[in-house]
Amino acid sequence: MGTDHLSRHEIEETLAFLHTLSILAGVSLRLSLEKESRTALDKVNALHRAIGQFDSEAYARTLEGVKMAGEFITDLDLPKSLAEDILTACKLSYYSPDFIKETFPDHAFSITLEEGKRLTAKSSSLDWENASISSQIFALVTLYIKDNRNLEWLSSNQEKASILKKFVEFLEEKQVAEQEFSLEQETKPTALSVSSTIKNEMNLSPREQEVLDLVIQGLNNKEIAQELFISEHTVKNHLTKIFQKLDVPDRSQAISKVYYLTYEKSNRS
Repeated sequence: MGTDHLSRHEIEETLAFLHTLSILAGVSLRLSLEKESRTALDKVNALHRAIGQFDSEAYARTLEGVKMAGEFITDLDLPKSLAEDILTACKLSYYSPDFIKETFPDHAFSITLEEGKRLTAKSSSLDWENASISSQIFALVTLYIKDNRNLEWLSSNQEKASILKKFVEFLEEKQVAEQEFSLEQETKPTALSVSSTIKNEMNLSPREQEVLDLVIQGLNNKEIAQELFISEHTVKNHLTKIFQKLDVPDRSQAISKVYYLTYEKSNRS
């Protein structure tokens, strides 16, 4: 652009500058897109956490939906972009499709949520096979949780779409795995007892308790910062204080100490 009046020789003289200019333009566009994506993610997380402030049961259902959808997506080995759309739709499932479309007009997950909610209306005329795979998975997870984990409707409607059959098989395998795990459950610390140990046995501040709980869940510093709406630098400061209070050198030793104390506490009780 802008070189129509230049001779070939003049263009070759400015070629290095033009290359540099194109690189800078590409970097600027990428940073702009990343900033827009970051803003959308912050907004999604804020809306999701807001659910817990006025409807704790609904918030718990969204967490269960995100967890179950994540496991099923992993089982299907879906692309990352598709997986993110489904998980985001599960996070925001409490809200109406119109509100999400208005808030996120150019994002695929708003379409997933809208179409998925139409599928959850069991009298809907929308054909399952004609709906997107992301909408189908969102609808299946939502229906299963809404029906109090009842497989009856899903099992009796497997002919509607091949994904229904895969989801039922996934749930049946999951139930078998959970039953096998429950046989050893008494000898292992539960998530509730681990949280209790963090809260009552470690002399940590409320924020340090939140950070340590997320560390045990496997989140890295960046993910913890996003979840708690703080900077990574602040996360590092909290971790330094946590390690000092627990007298451990790193996060792996901190996790080990939490589980050891939980195990000791369960044996005493």
